[in-house]
Amino acid sequence: MLAKLLRSSSTRVLVNGDPGELIYHQRGFRQGDPLSPMLFVCVMDVLNSIILKAESYGLLQSLLRRGIGQRISLYAYDVVLFMHPVRSDLETVKQV
Repeated sequence: MLAKLLRSSSTRVLVNGDPGELIYHQRGFRQGDPLSPMLFVCVMDVLNSIILKAESYGLLQSLLRRGIGQRISLYAYDVVLFMHPVRSDLETVKQV
């Protein structure tokens, strides 16, 4: 869906108040693209939901006994995922 959105989008640049010719976007996102942060937040929201669901199904060991309530921490474009260092949890996260 995202690829279709990018292939079908276009831009016009105002030159002296008049819209110029259409510019079609065909190469995806670039660093600094204004849509990039929104896409990151959307993807991280879905990742968080999947990780929480995996924990609720018992596929990941709970972190609550260690006092950690959140599995994912986000800052700018960095993601930290908290989990037990056991093979089963590592394999589950790899599958997610």
